[in-house]
Amino acid sequence: MVKNILANKDGLALDTRITTLGHVQRGGTAVAYDRMLGTLQGVEAVKAVLEATPETETCFIAITENQITRRPLMKAVQDTKQVAKAVDAKDFETAMGLRDTEFAEMFT
Repeated sequence: MVKNILANKDGLALDTRITTLGHVQRGGTAVAYDRMLGTLQGVEAVKAVLEATPETETCFIAITENQITRRPLMKAVQDTKQVAKAVDAKDFETAMGLRDTEFAEMFT
């Protein structure tokens, strides 16, 4: 199991935990959609690892317009911080503009 390799003190010695992706993302018992989503995102994550080079930008696996995509992690972190600043300043229009278009569509 991958967990054993990552946690092994002779390997990377990382603190690892096994989770069910659907539980983490949506809460509750996983349904078929959650299982498929976890599988598809897992496949894309493995592809990303296999295609990565030392120069490859760190990414995360997302869903964009109903498609599994890779998004730059650091840009997402920067955007999230900007959203938080806008919310703190009560500039909700800017905060919504900084979010993904699908977020705004679901909010209204």
